Amino acid sequence: MAYSTELYIPLNINQSPFNVGIPVKLPNLTLGQVQQLAKEYGLQCLPNAELERLRVMVGGHPYLIQLGLYHLHQKDVTLEELLQTAPTLEGIYSSHLQGLWIMLSGHSELLEALRTLLHAGGRTQIQQIPAYKLESMGIVQFEANQVNFSCQLYHSYFSSCLEGK
Repeated sequence: MAYSTELYIPLNINQSPFNVGIPVKLPNLTLGQVQQLAKEYGLQCLPNAELERLRVMVGGHPYLIQLGLYHLHQKDVTLEELLQTAPTLEGIYSSHLQGLWIMLSGHSELLEALRTLLHAGGRTQIQQIPAYKLESMGIVQFEANQVNFSCQLYHSYFSSCLEGK
């Protein structure tokens, strides 16, 4: 069923009138949660130190942790191979990383904000709107009024992407 009414007030085309719920942001997984998820995948043989290396690489990002554990379970890669190739186009995260790069490549202000963060060597202050957009994409996280890369994966990948530009 569809219906139409007259427009009484101008609507912002960049904001949906259907955003009536409360946004829920998933927190990064802790080592204990990664251990539990690895157990569910039947990967009890992975030592905690190795699971921590994976968690640090992807910053505890739930989807990226799950994807890594899935590939380990399928025996597509070893953990060492996964970690070495993670920030490259050979790694299991290549589609995810390329998708982010495609979204960023059309926005010079976001690329400049990433360059600023890279040149600062980590935690720094960047303009508010690019910081918010990068945080919304999951690339950075706020620490007070400053930002830092949310994980080693993004830091390494975007460093290599921006080297030649």
